[in-house]
Parts: sequence; structure tokens; C-alpha cells
Amino acid sequence: MKTAIALILALCSINLVHSQSNNKSYSLLIGTYTKSSTNDGIYVYDFNSQTAEVILKSKISGEENPSYLAISKDGKHVYAVNEVKNGGVSSFLFNPASGELTFLNRVGSGGDSPCYVSVDDKNKYVFAGNYGSGSL
Repeated sequence: MKTAIALILALCSINLVHSQSNNKSYSLLIGTYTKSSTNDGIYVYDFNSQTAEVILKSKISGEENPSYLAISKDGKHVYAVNEVKNGGVSSFLFNPASGELTFLNRVGSGGDSPCYVSVDDKNKYVFAGNYGSGSL
């Protein structure tokens, strides 16, 4: 089981959100590559840092190659790149208690194959880096 967790961590874009109700429990968000937008692409797990136990809380489909994720500083929003030609950035409302992600919107990333996304400290701006076109 620990080997499987290490492999998942090495292959996927991972973000941890500390659960306020339990100081050893985190929400583990994993973005993946998908074959189409109908495949599940973002997974939310409950991760116990003391036991390394991982339990699936939710998953979402409808996103093509949500390979890199960013969580807003307040923990209320999640942003995912759509790593495809003419790429995009999708935004979600995040409920840490249930792990539910609710789709909000999608905008173009301004280039091809975005591979990085981040949010400023005031949760006002989202930045994307595009691998294919070498642009921000």
C-alpha cells in the first residue's frame, strides 16, 4: 500500500489541504491525464498523515487532462489546467468536508498545453504557464 501511494505521489500533481477538524487528516487532490473529457480526471482523497491511510472522497469528470492543480489560499477554490492544444484553466468551488468539487467556469490559458497554474495571495489572480507555446 505504501508503495502504491508513493507511485501515485510521484506520477500525479498533488495538493494537500489541511482539514480543520482533525490535525492529522488532509484532503489530497490529484490531477491526472485523461483520454477524453468523459474520463474521471480529478480525485479527492482523505489522507491520514499518521497512518498513511487514503480514502476516496470524490472524483470529477468533464475535464480534459487536468494535470496540474492549485488551491486558493483560503482553500475554497481549486484551479486545474487543461493540458491540451489551445489549453484552458478550469475553476471549482471546493468543499473540504465532503471533498466535493463544483465546476464554476473554464477560460483559455492564452497558449498551448498549460502545465502550471497558481493563485496570488489575495485570491484575485490566477496565473498559467503554457509548455507548448512557452507563454504565461
